[in-house]
Formats: sequence, structure tokens, C-alpha cells
Amino acid sequence: MEECLSGLKKETIDKLLKSEKGHAICDEKEIAKLYGQLKDEHVCVLKSGDKHTIKDAKVKFYIQANDDVCVLKSDCGLFPKNSKTKKCDYILKSKEQLAFVELKATGDEEAYKQILLTIKSCENEFKCLMRSSYYEAYVVSYSLLEIEKLGSSYLSLRKKLAHFNKVKKGNFITRIRIVEKNNTINNRQKNDDLVIVSSASPLMFGKKQDDKDG
Repeated sequence: MEECLSGLKKETIDKLLKSEKGHAICDEKEIAKLYGQLKDEHVCVLKSGDKHTIKDAKVKFYIQANDDVCVLKSDCGLFPKNSKTKKCDYILKSKEQLAFVELKATGDEEAYKQILLTIKSCENEFKCLMRSSYYEAYVVSYSLLEIEKLGSSYLSLRKKLAHFNKVKKGNFITRIRIVEKNNTINNRQKNDDLVIVSSASPLMFGKKQDDKDG
């Protein structure tokens, strides 16, 4: 195990194997497979109540854990920089929830394609990661994300997530608009599949939310 995990600190491994609440976010086999090629900077383990900022060069995404949560750097982390296809930016994993996150300066259909390719790659290379009871995808931007929802990548991703969640129909894709200047909103505002998030009102993640219908 130590040889496989030379890139991770022992403290990080311990948090993954035994969370504050007594259950493991990942088991030993999962860690050996998933994190052997990762550096410690690619993995962040949150305990319930922790706030965290996920970011790239242009977008910041604010989350708050409501259970033990592992934040994984996907593109140029779990999947190397020289991968043939671009992957989504991050993967969020808790005992109950698994979410694929793409950060976009401006919303476009390419975000859905990258998430879909990441899911397919995980199915082939990291099947242990795909064990969950609830699956979601987040597309995060500062724009309104008025993306055409009839595109092939969007429809394929929606179908894939519905299959994972064992429902015939359902929308498990959430568009997230980041608001930086107005940090006074007390609650996230949700309209259809659009969620407003700010540093003062982060997205809660870790425990299964109410099922999404439609």
C-alpha cells in the first residue's frame, strides 16, 4: 500500500479509510487503484461542515460538506495531462453521493461532453469509483448557462445518469451560476435545474438530496 500511495500523505489516506463518522469514503482496494498516481495536492478530504473552494484559472465553485467528502482533481490529476480526451475538472465523492464537476467561464455543450467522457473513462479504468447510491453532474459558470438542452451530449449524459440512478426518466444535471458580487443571498435559489451559489451560500454536498423528477 505504501509503495502505491507514495504521492499521498498518510494523513490523507487515514481520512479516506476512516472518516470522522466512522465509515470509509473509500476502501483500501479503491485507494490503491484510484490514488496511486495522484499527488496529495489532487485530493482534498472534507469533514461535515467544512467549506471548500473548487477552482480553475477562471471559475470558483463554493461547496460545503454535509458528510465526509473527497474532492478529486480529475483532469490533469486522476487522468494525466496527456490524455487523448479532455475530462471534467473535478469529482466529488461521499458515502452516498458521486458528482462530476465541470467549470466553464462561459457555458457551452462541450461541458456535457467532457463529463460524459469522464464517466465512461471511470467505468473502464476506475470501476470502484463508480460505486454510489446517487449520481449527479454539475456544470458551473458565471454566465446564465443558457445552453441548448437538446444537444446530443446533454441528452446522452442525462440518459446515463438516469440509468445509474435506476430511474427511467430524471434530470440529474445541475447548472450552477456563481455569483461573486452579491454575497448576501441567504439560501440557494433554484429554478428548474439552475442553482445560484456564492461564497456566502455554498452548494451543500455529501448526503443524497431529494430526487429530481422530469
